[in-house]
Amino acid sequence: MARIPFIAINTIERGRTLDMLKEVADELSLQDCVHTLSKGIYDLATEKVLNEDKSVYGAIDFMGEQMKKREFMTFVLTETPDLSGDNSETRQILDLVTLAEESGGVVIVLTSNSVWNQLQRLGMTVKVDLLNEDEMYLIIKEDVVKNEYPDAGLSSFLGLVSICRLGVPYEVYILDFRGGILVHYKSGQVLPGGLEKARAIAMYGGYAFIEVYTDCCRAVAGDGEVSVIPDNK
Repeated sequence: MARIPFIAINTIERGRTLDMLKEVADELSLQDCVHTLSKGIYDLATEKVLNEDKSVYGAIDFMGEQMKKREFMTFVLTETPDLSGDNSETRQILDLVTLAEESGGVVIVLTSNSVWNQLQRLGMTVKVDLLNEDEMYLIIKEDVVKNEYPDAGLSSFLGLVSICRLGVPYEVYILDFRGGILVHYKSGQVLPGGLEKARAIAMYGGYAFIEVYTDCCRAVAGDGEVSVIPDNK
């Protein structure tokens, strides 16, 4: 099967982009080998270090040698030199991409800058858009809830809601999981992720905040007292 030998991913979010690449690799049973300045080259799925040379040029040499020995390899460079024009660095990347094309491999680079047209012709450029508010909320939830609410689990705990005191048109806001305000919501704006059912409780109940679950809301008063409010069936 033909593979695109060069993919430039335009992004400033390295961690999220690597997570997406890992999901794709898992689904397709691919081995993605990633280079970072802090770890060298490692297997994205297992995080096993494959080469401890942390320099970009050492990584390029290692990738080239591996592509001469094996077919269908995927390498990801998270830190690249200036790829916007014709220079010695882009020529090195071009040589690596040529090897990838011959061996059925792929070279992926993460960059926030433009890419030399000679490289672009050998592959494609894609852009990772910044998160919107709802996506950001869900990521923060997944990252923190397992530590802050270990007994609840991601399947039952949905988030925290509190009344907003900014006044019209704002009504409520979502809290992050340490009590900081994440997003304010105006009248008519629907809260994401099943949190809408807590809006009226937060606005009129006089509580400090509302813990929202799939089957109930737990309204927490200023003194810490908790009232369990089951969902209407």
